[in-house]
Amino acid sequence: MNIFDKRCMIMKQLKISIFFMLIITVLLMTGCDQPSITDKDETSLETVSPAVEIQISVDRATDELLSSYASFHEFVDSSGFGRVLLIKPNVTIRDFNFLEIQISDDGIEYNILRKLYSLDELTPEKPFVLSGILGAGTLNIRGISFTDTHDAVRYFYIRESGYDGSIITGEFYIGNG
Repeated sequence: MNIFDKRCMIMKQLKISIFFMLIITVLLMTGCDQPSITDKDETSLETVSPAVEIQISVDRATDELLSSYASFHEFVDSSGFGRVLLIKPNVTIRDFNFLEIQISDDGIEYNILRKLYSLDELTPEKPFVLSGILGAGTLNIRGISFTDTHDAVRYFYIRESGYDGSIITGEFYIGNG
């Protein structure tokens, strides 16, 4: 890899980092005036106020982490390199989909190539496990979609950094978003 390629890779990562910081800032600013829920046992859509911010965690799934759940949904992706991830929402979400997506070379446009797995709902008690997921630097990446408490469909990509192997996630929009 020559110096020009390294500079391009660093610039792309810098643009992605700035984009994430902007999203986080907007999310923090828009959520400041919303009431919080203190009863952590209320996790179904029927009992959670629409003001609750949905948070989706994506973690590397260790044996210890997996053993802390009585059961989980699982998808084995044969195109990856054997990494195992656990996806868990903080509240129940509806119409959960695991997707194959493609990102344009400029990093601006996203296309859903196909749905790989679907669930009517995903709960904190029964998370989603992905086996064989990802590969550094792949053009076709994976993502998820779900319907939030405001009945809006939201899309997030899941990638592995070609730089350090860390998991990168971020929201993206379809159409005029």
